[in-house]
Amino acid sequence: MLVDLKNKIRKIYEIFKEVNLKDSTDKLKECDIIFFCHDVDRSLFLSHCAYSPLIDSVRDEFEKRGFLCDSISLPWSVLTGKRGYGFPICINRSMFSQKVKSYLLKITRLNQIFRIDNIYNKILIKTKVKLIISIGSPDDLSHAARSNKVFHVELLHGMGYTTLPWGWSDKPSEFLPQGILALDNISHETFKPLASKGIEIEMIPHPFLKRFLNADSDEFPHEWVPKKNNEQKWRKEILISFQWAYAGDHGPHTEYANILQNGLFYDEIEQIVKEEDEVLFRFRFHPIQLKNAKYKSLGQFMNFFVEKYPNTEWKESSFLPYPSIVKSCSGNISMSSMSCYDAAAMGVPTLMLCPTIQHGGVHEEWYEDLVKEGYVTKNRVDKKLLQNWVQSTEKIEPRLSNLKDEGGWENAVEWLLSESGLKRS
Repeated sequence: MLVDLKNKIRKIYEIFKEVNLKDSTDKLKECDIIFFCHDVDRSLFLSHCAYSPLIDSVRDEFEKRGFLCDSISLPWSVLTGKRGYGFPICINRSMFSQKVKSYLLKITRLNQIFRIDNIYNKILIKTKVKLIISIGSPDDLSHAARSNKVFHVELLHGMGYTTLPWGWSDKPSEFLPQGILALDNISHETFKPLASKGIEIEMIPHPFLKRFLNADSDEFPHEWVPKKNNEQKWRKEILISFQWAYAGDHGPHTEYANILQNGLFYDEIEQIVKEEDEVLFRFRFHPIQLKNAKYKSLGQFMNFFVEKYPNTEWKESSFLPYPSIVKSCSGNISMSSMSCYDAAAMGVPTLMLCPTIQHGGVHEEWYEDLVKEGYVTKNRVDKKLLQNWVQSTEKIEPRLSNLKDEGGWENAVEWLLSESGLKRS
């Protein structure tokens, strides 16, 4: 029993060591729009600040139009204040206090007499905000927005959704956002059934990808441009896009969580890296793998791997924007990742290897739109097939889809302003 108690104390200590209990809710001020997201959504850096490709791109658009915007980091984020783009506000201590009070009331059975007001109610009242745009909205945020008559939309953080995620189909509407911004037609159709719950779905051009249509302009951040290496001329470049949930962790591919010995890629890929020494292989970590300390060993593994093979690199490919890296590549390889849509927008084909998405797999319908259009190939791992694909793959016509549809973006803006009651400056 003493051993069990020590283990529990150690686990609690590890949790508190990781959790940041800072708080800057005293800096809340009146504004028009608040943007919510978590650290894992701030995968890039701009002007030395953690930057969210989606949320912060939309924030930039609205600030150009003269609206007062603020950002709040969802618990238990640490990339707050001057560490994050737009000085995102930290609500960790307030949230922790709320949870402790709620727990105490529950175990003393006083929760039927006293009620703890959730932190999001206080935020909305203090800021007098009219529009909320979020990624990964908590139930309490959606509930507070509806209670305070603040229009709240969820910005989908990926493309190609073929099934309704996060249990939203069964969740009461009071815990759901009032609107959804989808980035592609497949996702737009998938989320349409939520209209029966009074939720509106609008499709917009991907706010980050469309910036790369003008990547040569003076406004494009110079720090997002890869460094040119004039010492080595590679025959071609291949990107390996990692996906979490293959290192014994949880996720949509749990049944195959241990299929990769190193947690990142098949052994056959290492064999091809060794043999195709005129090809530069770029390896890109998923943002969750970069942000979560439990994946530290994977970074150490890749450091040794890159030292072993001079035709490989991972740091530039992991920390620069995905489009900046993939557009110089002839092909992209992944187990299963929505990044194949980003690659297609740059005209780069993707080879998918996860057993779950192959014919007969539990997710065989994933990415089928890109398969039909020639941007994705699905194959079970086989060294000869894999090597032939690496040798033959080349860039094709970019899949621009709705990226040039400025009318679609303007219509969405008008919808957001109308529903929230905001007026143009």
